[in-house]
Amino acid sequence: MEGKRARGSTLARIRWAAAWLLILATLVNDVPRLGSADTTKKSSELLAQFEDQIAIAALSLGCAALVVLLFVRRRADGGSHLEPPVRTDSIYLEAFALYRFQATFGGQVLLTLLPSAGLFLHELVLDSAPLTALAWLHLRGASVVTIRRDSGLIWRRGSLRECGAGLLCFALLAPLTLTLLQDAQPDTSLGAQILLGGMALTAAKAVLYAPLIEEFFFRGLLHRHLRTRHGFVFTASATTLVFVTMHTQHDVGGLALVACMGFLMSVLREWRSSLVAAITMHATVNGVPILILLALFFL
Repeated sequence: MEGKRARGSTLARIRWAAAWLLILATLVNDVPRLGSADTTKKSSELLAQFEDQIAIAALSLGCAALVVLLFVRRRADGGSHLEPPVRTDSIYLEAFALYRFQATFGGQVLLTLLPSAGLFLHELVLDSAPLTALAWLHLRGASVVTIRRDSGLIWRRGSLRECGAGLLCFALLAPLTLTLLQDAQPDTSLGAQILLGGMALTAAKAVLYAPLIEEFFFRGLLHRHLRTRHGFVFTASATTLVFVTMHTQHDVGGLALVACMGFLMSVLREWRSSLVAAITMHATVNGVPILILLALFFL
């Protein structure tokens, strides 16, 4: 019995380490290359190589740990079924790590294996990352009811009030959002593209798909894993930091908006242990700029 417990504890540590290594690899890949006008070309190249080495090392160690985990588990149980999740397990961290890994490196791996792969296949690999993570949760024995409860993806009495709270939090960020849009001087031709259907799918993903998926994995699974081990301030800060690194395409002002938005959505998640308010706020933040672009197109 003691040997079985020790083995289970070792496997849990391996899964935990593998998940964090995969997340580290995605963070290093997402963080923009540092440097300025005064930085020499040679130092920039060395810095880029150093970052790539960290990402490759973390990625390799994470994948190796997962392989060892699956091999040891199959030898121990004589099958492929893994133990069901428990409250102190790292199942949600593992799923989040797999989601970020495929979303970050899936396209790169595809282009390496199939250089002639088209844009559709590339997007398919990236957009199927949530399915991979959900498949892992199923393999680990988590039921749909358990996942929805632990992630906060539930609709219940008072959920309309949560939607109102999400809109209120967006209103708090509206001045900053509008200021950034004004400074950016958006191209009104984008409104024509949306109307013509060229960007319709992108707009739908920004308003519907991205808020649901990102909130499920960030404020749902990652928040749940960290919150069972740490206080709210640490959990919200860590989740927001990882969330910001995924949006490094923005400038400094945009990153500040993403950080404020991420922390507020963590507060909403903590408020009623639900994602409804956070998803509402996220969808509104993404949708309002698109509406403004359409309005500018007509004016």
